[in-house]
Amino acid sequence: MAAALAAQGAVGAVRLDKMTQPPWQLQREAELQAQIRRQAAQIKTQLVLLEAQKARIATDSQALAVAQAQLRAVHESTSWRALGVVRRAGNWLPSWLRHHIRRGAGWLWRCFNRRSRTVGLSADAALAPSTRIAAFDPALLAVAEARLQRFAPFVPTGYLAQNQDAALTHDEAARHALCFGGFQGRRLFSNEAIARAIGGVLLRPAGSVASGVGELAVPPMGRIGIYHSSLGNIFMREIAEDLAADLRECGAVVELLDESADMDARPPVCVFVAPHEFFLRGRGRDWLTQDIVSQSLMLNTEQIQTIWFAQALPMLLMGRGVIDLCEQSAVLLAQAGLRAVHMQPILRRYLPVLLESDLQHPLFKVLPHEAKQQADPACAYAARPLDINFFGAVSPYREQFFTRHAARLADYRGFLYCRRGLTPLSADSQDGGLSRLAAHVAAHSRITLNIHRDEFGYFEWHRIVKLGMCGGGVVVSDPCLPHPGFVPGTHYFEAQMDQIPDLLDWLLQSPDGRAAAQTMIGNVEALFHNASPPRQVLAPVLQLLREALGER
Repeated sequence: MAAALAAQGAVGAVRLDKMTQPPWQLQREAELQAQIRRQAAQIKTQLVLLEAQKARIATDSQALAVAQAQLRAVHESTSWRALGVVRRAGNWLPSWLRHHIRRGAGWLWRCFNRRSRTVGLSADAALAPSTRIAAFDPALLAVAEARLQRFAPFVPTGYLAQNQDAALTHDEAARHALCFGGFQGRRLFSNEAIARAIGGVLLRPAGSVASGVGELAVPPMGRIGIYHSSLGNIFMREIAEDLAADLRECGAVVELLDESADMDARPPVCVFVAPHEFFLRGRGRDWLTQDIVSQSLMLNTEQIQTIWFAQALPMLLMGRGVIDLCEQSAVLLAQAGLRAVHMQPILRRYLPVLLESDLQHPLFKVLPHEAKQQADPACAYAARPLDINFFGAVSPYREQFFTRHAARLADYRGFLYCRRGLTPLSADSQDGGLSRLAAHVAAHSRITLNIHRDEFGYFEWHRIVKLGMCGGGVVVSDPCLPHPGFVPGTHYFEAQMDQIPDLLDWLLQSPDGRAAAQTMIGNVEALFHNASPPRQVLAPVLQLLREALGER
């Protein structure tokens, strides 16, 4: 009781002290507090501008990669090599004559370039994506805005807080995010909103998030075009190739195309893989029209928290439907009012044949001799020459893991490749064979390691299934979002980040661990042997295609 009275007396003394402070001191405190609030707001604005600048740098880096690829194509062209003699002969000309020749050639090139822009391309081909989207039919934009408002990760107040420099009102937030925000590299969603939205999907009753079951008796009729960007990431092209192969196995007539195809001769139904790449690179920008976007299906490959998803979102919201590799993303898009389905590709062994250029790649040359041979996915776990492999892009989350556990990982015969850089793995680039090399290494490894890019543990199909499981090894991952076809502990091992090194030790050194690994390989092998018919696996996608074909 005495202590309580003493505490009350202390509080009263503080209040009395506040009341007896001179007015000038109270005014000074208020001024300081106001100054702190202003500085905090300025810092927050600078952070937003910094994020936008990073996104612009990423966009510029991608444009630079495209320009470098085009320059390499010019240097490797027959005409460039044929004119080599002329260029060498020009070195013998007087400097004043070379100067005038260059000026004349530059003038001719500018004239030709202006003509090609006005004649060879559509009238608005050079417009920025945001300008072209904003010019779409207001009714279509209104539908897309309404869908965005219902998309759980999008919170208008959160968007306004993250983009204070845009000076928006509450009603303008969705339109700005749709037409400008994603294309400018702004963050559309906070991490908290994304986590809350995904958590809401995971808390739904069991069985309410189905990817679709049942086999369609009749395959979709009519031609289907699967489009990918020839300038985009090679993984996106592989997704397009796999989808085309899967649909053909179901009896569909499929054409695999890119942005160089004839727009006017496109098939009745078009599926654009990775729309953030297709519509924003090279000649793909010329396809960004209202008719094409609104009449096509989009295959989303990106995770909600990334700038690439933000770039793809306008096309997703205005398209005829969405096919998504992530079940949780598909559910959220469906809740927003889109026809969205989750796609699970057909399981098949993946073992590409290395090209001659792959054999000259530095990453192939450092492989041990036994790992340079043709891989066999059926090779026993204990007989594989490599212990651990990882292929992926660098991120702070991954850097933290590999830095913290470098000493433990160094005890094993591993192949860990973390790629730096923001440019995509183009098929025409020097690293275009990395996808084939990753599959080759995974098929020679006991364990394929999957470390997510950030705290959102999306089930990464390419690394977990296509490389790890289809390569015949064991997958070890940090926790993933649930997948309807694969169960942790049955088809792959899952552990918290700090527990992964201990799990690797157990799987590689302990007899019990090696036996558990071989058992898991058998479980995955059973998935291949007991796989459902292709038309049942792809039933949601086929139904979406049938609906799209029926509307034509």
